[in-house]
Amino acid sequence: MRFTIVVAALLALTPQMREQTICGGNIVSPVAVSTYCGHRDNGDEILDLLVLWRGAPGWFAKGGSAGGGGGTSGGSVFQYSQFGDVSVGVDIDRAANRVKIGQELVPLDAVNVVLVDDVGGAGGYHIVGTRWIEPRLSAEGNPALQTVQRSTELIDYL
Repeated sequence: MRFTIVVAALLALTPQMREQTICGGNIVSPVAVSTYCGHRDNGDEILDLLVLWRGAPGWFAKGGSAGGGGGTSGGSVFQYSQFGDVSVGVDIDRAANRVKIGQELVPLDAVNVVLVDDVGGAGGYHIVGTRWIEPRLSAEGNPALQTVQRSTELIDYL
């Protein structure tokens, strides 16, 4: 009995370790797809990065099959999605605290949302803005949609 109490007390005093960042993507409107990266902390979902990829209506449904993948490598987290002939993706470098989107590097100091426009367009996509949104989210529901719902500006973007 004393052993159980000691173990419980030690566990209560031990800081919770941050869980690994996991990324994924969803269609979030007729013109946009999201790439969401986050981790769990004490039962909450924590937003690390949300990229909103916007293009012409249905850009993600043109040109055939879709697919994607992601993972971790050293201090980096990456997620890529393919929609027909359009590829979108992020490569987060934790050590440098930045994300690579296409050929652009975005520092993640006070940034956790990146807005990308003209996806699937002839000239290629480009970053049009960055934002900071309160990162602590409910562990229930879609975290990308929870993040968007916190900002009328992001809702309007979609």
